[in-house]
Amino acid sequence: MHCMGDVHPHPLKATLAMELSKITFERWSKMPNMKPTSGNFTYGKVIFCNSGFEAVEVALKTAHLATGRPGIIAFEGAYHGLGYGALNVTHREMFRKPFLPQLAQFGKFVSFPTKPQDKASVLKRINQLLQTGKYGAVLIEPIQGRGGIRIPPNGFLIALREICTKHKCLLILDEIFTGFGRTGKWFACEHEGATPDIICLGKALTGGFPMSVCIGRADLMDKAWPPSSGEAIHTSTFLGHPVGCAMALAKHKYHQTAKAS
Repeated sequence: MHCMGDVHPHPLKATLAMELSKITFERWSKMPNMKPTSGNFTYGKVIFCNSGFEAVEVALKTAHLATGRPGIIAFEGAYHGLGYGALNVTHREMFRKPFLPQLAQFGKFVSFPTKPQDKASVLKRINQLLQTGKYGAVLIEPIQGRGGIRIPPNGFLIALREICTKHKCLLILDEIFTGFGRTGKWFACEHEGATPDIICLGKALTGGFPMSVCIGRADLMDKAWPPSSGEAIHTSTFLGHPVGCAMALAKHKYHQTAKAS
C-alpha cells in the first residue's frame, strides 16, 4: 500500500501538494487584502506529516534552517503539540513540567492579547525581543483552541505580520485547529489579511485520517531544505500516505462542488 512516500512518491501526493499551494499562497497572492510577506509568496511548497505536532516541528526546523536563529517567540496559553520540539513552544505547564530537564527551551513566551488595550504592549514586547537578533520566528494560533477559544483583538495579526517583515523574521501560523473553513473563511488569517511565511494544517484536512502538512513560501522552503545527498534530513515512513491524500483531495473536491452549486 505504501513504501516510504519520500523515496517513492505517488501521483496523489503531488496532486495534493499542488492543490494545497493553490488554496494557500497562490490564492493569497491574488487577494488584494492579504498583506504580503517579505519574500516571494506566489506559490507554496509542502512537507507532509502525520499529526499536528509534527507539522509544527517541521515549521520550527524550517525557521532555524532558513534564518540561522534558533529562538522562537510563542504565546502564553499556546498549544502546539507534545513532541519534544513542540513542547518548547507549548505553554501549558501540565504538559511541559515533567520534561523540562530535557527541553532545550528555545521558546520565549509573551502575553496573548484578548483585549484591544493589550495589543500595543504585546507588540512592543515582541519588537524588543526581535531587536536582539536571537529569534527566527513568531509562532501563533490565530485563535487559541485548547487555550480557551481566545481571539486576539482586531489588527493584531496584521501588525504582527508587519513587525516580522521589518525584522526579517518568519511568521508561522498554527492553523491546525482553525484551518479549512472552521472560522467562516478558508483560513483564520484571512479575516485580517495577514499572510504567513509558514502555515501548519491538519485535523480538517482529511476529515479524520492522520495527516498534516507544513506549507511554506516556495523560496523559503528552497532556502531551508537543501537537495538530498542520499538521506533526507527530515522524513517519516508514512508521510503523504496515499489513502490520506485521496481523502484530502475528495474532501476538497466536495467543497468545490458544494460552493459551485
